[in-house]
Amino acid sequence: MRFEGRTAVITGGAIGFGRAFARALVAEGANAVIADIDTDMAERTAAELVSTGGKAIAVDCDVADQGRVDAALAATAEAFGGVDIVINNAGLHLTKYNQPFGVLSRKEIRDLFDVNVMGVINVTLACRDSMRARGGGVVLNISSMAGYMSATPYAVSKLAVRGLTVAFAT
Repeated sequence: MRFEGRTAVITGGAIGFGRAFARALVAEGANAVIADIDTDMAERTAAELVSTGGKAIAVDCDVADQGRVDAALAATAEAFGGVDIVINNAGLHLTKYNQPFGVLSRKEIRDLFDVNVMGVINVTLACRDSMRARGGGVVLNISSMAGYMSATPYAVSKLAVRGLTVAFAT
């Protein structure tokens, strides 16, 4: 098993791509931390993973709220000792936010950027010391082709994620 003994934090891990990432990592031996704002669904996903023989916990995590990110990572450290893999998957989605800037309110745009951009920053920086202490780690940021094909708030947020990926890698 490629990820035996490794711990993966998956933001937005309760459903969709996040759940699929968690399932794949657990199948390869990783401990999964289902970090999601929807704690009920996160609990169900973690329970499903445990029922298949995996190790998983659910943690409340609003990636836009640094305090909640820190609490989620404290719970991760308590359960599994630290973090080896981060998948920054949480995000506000294309449907609502794929409209011109003038259509959405500034609050909606701010909320989008707080989750899609600041969320990546918050989680990545919060995991840095744990990963370093464990000898390194991997951060995967989920973006979108929309970042290259549109000028909507959603697209710009996903283009920013691509920029953050490059910046954090240097």
